Amino acid sequence: RQVLSSTPWINEFMASNSSTLVDGDGASSDWIEIYNPTATAIDLGGWHLTDSASNPTKWTFPTVSLNAGEYLVVFASNQATPDYVDGGGNLHTTFALSAGGEYLALTDSTGAVVQEFAPEFPAQSTDVSYGLDAAQAETYFSVATPGAANAFGSAYARGVSFTEIMYHPSTELDADEYLELYNSEAAAINLTGWTLSGGVNLTLPAVTINPGEYLVIAADTAAFAAKYPTVSHVTGGWTGALSNSAETIRLSDDLGRQVDVVSYADEGDWSFRELGPLDRNHRGWVWNDAHDGGGSSLELVNLNLPNDEGQNWRASSVVDGTPGAANSQAATDSAPLIVDVQQTPIIPHSTDSVVVSARLIDESASGLAATLHWRVDGAASFTTVPMTETDGRFTASLPAQANGTVVEYYVSASDAGSLTRTYPSATQPSGQQLTNLLYQVDNSFDPQNLPAAGDMPIYRLIMTEAERAEIAQIGSSSSDRLSSAKMNGTFISVSDQGVEARYQVSIRNRGVSSSTRKPNSYHIDVPQDQLWHGVHSLNLNTQFTNSQLAGLSLFKAAGLIAEDAQPIRALVNGVDLTQPTSPSYGVYIQLEASDHYFAENHFPEDSNGNLYRVLPDASDRRWGDLRDLGSDPAAYAPFYEKRTNASEGDYSDVIELVDVLNNTPDELYYDRVSQVVDIDQWLGYFATIAIMGSEETMLATGSGDDYMLYRGVDDPRFLLIPHDFDTLFGQGDTAGSPTGSIYRATSIATLDRFLNHPEIAPAYHAKLKSLLETTFSQAQFDPMIDELLGGFTPTNVIDSMKTFLNERRDYILGLVDAPLTASAVVPTLGGVFHTEEPLAAVRGTAPLAETTAVTVNGLAANYEASTGQWQLGEAIGGVQ
Repeated sequence: RQVLSSTPWINEFMASNSSTLVDGDGASSDWIEIYNPTATAIDLGGWHLTDSASNPTKWTFPTVSLNAGEYLVVFASNQATPDYVDGGGNLHTTFALSAGGEYLALTDSTGAVVQEFAPEFPAQSTDVSYGLDAAQAETYFSVATPGAANAFGSAYARGVSFTEIMYHPSTELDADEYLELYNSEAAAINLTGWTLSGGVNLTLPAVTINPGEYLVIAADTAAFAAKYPTVSHVTGGWTGALSNSAETIRLSDDLGRQVDVVSYADEGDWSFRELGPLDRNHRGWVWNDAHDGGGSSLELVNLNLPNDEGQNWRASSVVDGTPGAANSQAATDSAPLIVDVQQTPIIPHSTDSVVVSARLIDESASGLAATLHWRVDGAASFTTVPMTETDGRFTASLPAQANGTVVEYYVSASDAGSLTRTYPSATQPSGQQLTNLLYQVDNSFDPQNLPAAGDMPIYRLIMTEAERAEIAQIGSSSSDRLSSAKMNGTFISVSDQGVEARYQVSIRNRGVSSSTRKPNSYHIDVPQDQLWHGVHSLNLNTQFTNSQLAGLSLFKAAGLIAEDAQPIRALVNGVDLTQPTSPSYGVYIQLEASDHYFAENHFPEDSNGNLYRVLPDASDRRWGDLRDLGSDPAAYAPFYEKRTNASEGDYSDVIELVDVLNNTPDELYYDRVSQVVDIDQWLGYFATIAIMGSEETMLATGSGDDYMLYRGVDDPRFLLIPHDFDTLFGQGDTAGSPTGSIYRATSIATLDRFLNHPEIAPAYHAKLKSLLETTFSQAQFDPMIDELLGGFTPTNVIDSMKTFLNERRDYILGLVDAPLTASAVVPTLGGVFHTEEPLAAVRGTAPLAETTAVTVNGLAANYEASTGQWQLGEAIGGVQ
């Protein structure tokens, strides 16, 4: 599900228009509807529509203003000229839509994707529109509404719908997963050829589902039969696995038309918050529910309400769920669902009242009531304001507050039967409203002066004062500094794309050795059902920001995998905690989190592999240095933390990796290692870090710490990924030397064998030379570092980094690119080598970066690839 709130979006389109809408030329052209959900007008001039992912600027909007809440219809009629306007004043694009399904996106003036239907929207039918429903989930519409709000209800009635999901069995076995379908129609439905897609894929065999009947689709039909022997209406055997955190699952008919879609999650509307376990004197908040590995399934509550709303699902009260039978949580009358809660403005001034609105969904539209509950942070009780219904939305206003004030609020709703619900839901175990929606008044914010394209975005973290003080105390306490207790907050991003807010985020301090350094660094988790720009987590780092940004950016410039990073400015409850000097230089570095979204971002064609973050254990042992720890997976778990596929607890790939690296006979070593390691990529990792002069405790400097491993499914060779670049180019709290060793990784015995192998050492030296002549050449490095750091790092600091690399470059090239030398190991007579002995020796040095073997007059010399030393023959009586 796409969560969009502060930018225009494609709300509805029709790819096969026969009679629904006629353009100004009298033709029934395909059409695309754009909606502005914000409170201000937006000029779409320079924005784009495209049906090609490789051409994001295919058709460009002229200057056209879209008022707040307004809809704009653009006809997709494949015009020859991009500026065509028909007789009715309608805009027309230079492409038409494919009824068979294709890519469609709205992009901004830079070509960046604002919203996309990717990799393509499903097959379309004549005069049936497609777009986003109230929950912003993709669906077909029973009534097309070009230029107006979308009508509720799918054109293909969800007579067959998802009613139960076992996505995270307590056994942690993928084979125990299942889905349940229910037929609410009055007639049997033949599902032959229907498809299941998302995290799992299956084409259904010849199977029919009768009226009022359930059909279970099991991951493994044999495992299901063993566990549920009384359930008979079962099919399955899908490929893939359901995510244990969040997933979109789709059911399509035999013509490819989407019949039902559910985007479930283990956070947000699909869960509830409770006090977390005691963690170094703090508890914080965690998302928790029994359907997330606790033994329950996820059950649809009310068939009469949308099944794509998390509030309409609950954990089954029966262990292992109720597959093939009525749900244990089933109800025909439920409290109203509270959806699409919006706040305007997101960042108010002290002169602004704040409007909060929401939609209510219930079995009956009569008798619905909503109330807004609010209080200034620190107040003992909430003030209540009745919400007024207009055009399907319930709205109330909050009075203006003084500059700097933090306000928390929630919405309650009831129906004619007095069934009630709150949003956000009450926290457990107290049942009180303790993790509410938050905003802060800030007169310094100018909505007309947003950062320009290319300028740093500004992030705002808002917490209650009690929780802000608690997280600050954690970050200043030697005893509590490693607590991961998470506070409730609001995250707001302000950029050239607009103002976006995510509520109910989780905020904690981050860092180990740096956890008490000021300003503190933060880790932010956005609820899984409200992803921010496609990510669930982001890190905000403050330590030696210039070094971090340079290292990660240069790693990627060298063609290697590294976490995405960018400099940003951040305010914590309205306060900038940074200083213009080291270590933060006035900015935070937004750093990509290492999770399955990282895998999807960097390995889009092979994203289901295993991602490991390597860390010291609780005793600070750094045994994640690829040493052989035996065959017991438990020996590896403390050091190799699984960031994907974690529930499987399978470390067989790491065990194989260390076994091959440590125990393979010499004569088989290179061939066997090539099967489990991408050798060239590993050499790029070691060479790049050696060039940058890192002083971090990481694999490349001889410590089993601060790096990641990724092993794909399609390409099972392990890749090395760096983490933590505080101390590069002489920066940070441990300044390196331009003449530091390029072999620091070899202090680890496993890597000493790897890097000094006669077939690998020359390639390592060649990689160093290649990088120094390209990415790290003065011609490329200096302008790149100016562009990366010039906006926040003092010139003298940038100059010192350049000087460090100049000296480092000369030093390493002097090692790996030294000239070929030769000398005879014999005495001289009259300046001429002369010996009367039958044997003599010749020896010398060869360029490390280019030499794999040395021959003398066709005779092979003994050559040490790691040192460049070579010798032919043994001298007898000569001078040694």
